[in-house]
Amino acid sequence: MKRAIEASVKKRWGLVFATMVSVGAFFVLTSPFQFTFLADDYGYLLHARQNELTLKSLGLLFARVPVSILLNLAQFQSGLWEKNWLLMYVYFAFYAFGVFALASSLLARLFPELHLGGRALVAAGIAILTPIHYEVLYWPCAMPYTVGCVFLALQWHLQGRKSRVFLAMIPAMLAFLTTETFLLPSAALFCLEPLTRRNLSLQQRRKETANGVWLWFAAVGLTFFIRMGLGALYGNFPYEWDVSFAHLWNYGWKLLSFIFLLHFFHATIWPAAVLEILAAAWMVVSLVRQNKLNWTLVLFALAMLVFSGLQMCVMTYEAPRAVFGATFLKTTFMTVLVVAYAHFAKGRARGMVLSLLAIAYLGQSIWVFSLKTKNAEILRQAEKELAIHAGQGSSEIRITDPRRRLQPDWVIPDLAVDWYIQWIKQRQRISPERHVVLE
Repeated sequence: MKRAIEASVKKRWGLVFATMVSVGAFFVLTSPFQFTFLADDYGYLLHARQNELTLKSLGLLFARVPVSILLNLAQFQSGLWEKNWLLMYVYFAFYAFGVFALASSLLARLFPELHLGGRALVAAGIAILTPIHYEVLYWPCAMPYTVGCVFLALQWHLQGRKSRVFLAMIPAMLAFLTTETFLLPSAALFCLEPLTRRNLSLQQRRKETANGVWLWFAAVGLTFFIRMGLGALYGNFPYEWDVSFAHLWNYGWKLLSFIFLLHFFHATIWPAAVLEILAAAWMVVSLVRQNKLNWTLVLFALAMLVFSGLQMCVMTYEAPRAVFGATFLKTTFMTVLVVAYAHFAKGRARGMVLSLLAIAYLGQSIWVFSLKTKNAEILRQAEKELAIHAGQGSSEIRITDPRRRLQPDWVIPDLAVDWYIQWIKQRQRISPERHVVLE
């Protein structure tokens, strides 16, 4: 018993340490760069300054994703985002902890002989810095989604405890109430968990999988009852769907692109995407040839990734954040793959493959961060221009539209233009009666 307790404590501190190291690496990587608010952020910032950001004003969204909205209320009402971006690292810690908690459990089950030493930590650090989550990790009003990663990891942990398996419904429900993107990934984990247990017969695996599916349906049902209750109080969020064949076909390809290609704002960065695919294929084949993995599990994991993002196929708009649950699982699987390969592979090929993967991830990350830094400078110049013209005293202030020079990103879409103008007017204490024209 004493040894079991010591092992449990060591594992938990190991997860905390891995998370802290990962957050530190992320801080070092991002500190030379600057980030911009995006789209809906300006609405939150403006209404917070006007003391109009309340649960009632966000009622429809609260009825849909109450966990995320409560976190958004807290973070934007605090005013912290207008001072610095330190909250980004707090949310990254949630994401990193979720990945490491789930990946370490998978590693212990699939490769019990693997020792999680310094090499494993470096390998995991490479995998977790994948640039695929740009619509969540770098977007303040979407950053609360990362809390759902911890809920999914907790669901997995409780599934493995026979006496507590029914409690797995609770974190699953909390994940659903964070964002719907975790609905299908949760189902995937309920199905995958029995397959990774070595001590189960085929019949037992089928039984455990069936029990997991029933628990998932129960969690979904309870979640919808909660949302119906919130909808009765605050109104129901209006959903739009498209199930036409042409739409499903088009969005099906976009889904595959969002999950399996390194994508950024309507474009695939092919050099990085090809390097990732080649590195992943090499690692899988290497581990299969060493009998450390089997093709059945590999193909099932790939199928689960696609399944986890299927809800995007019926949506009427494309958004990588809508498949954040699927890409979270992909990062977890890549972490498992990279750590296992770093441990079992021999020779020069190991260093070359891991280096190529690091180049792909860091290269695209730095490119994205550089783009965001350029946009931040353009917005600063627009604010300076506004301040200069505001000092001239005319009732109408004309400035150059910053959108003309912005690099491709969802910085100020049409829906956010008015929010952005009103927000910078309030920041610079410009009278509401004075009209700002972007030309």
